[in-house]
Amino acid sequence: MEKIKYAYVVTGEYTLFLMAKCLNHSDSMGLIEKLRNLPGVEEVKTEIVLDRIKEDHSIIIPE
Repeated sequence: MEKIKYAYVVTGEYTLFLMAKCLNHSDSMGLIEKLRNLPGVEEVKTEIVLDRIKEDHSIIIPE
């Protein structure tokens, strides 16, 4: 799905952590419905980012 920008397998209550970028509320609701209807998906828990404090995508490669 093009809107999903990051996907991680994680420990804890849920198996996957996904980050998506949507245009507006209805766009995000459409994505949530698509995810809920996927085979094997039992529950979708959503959180919305209100503000970005820091994003660092750099990778340090040791010498």
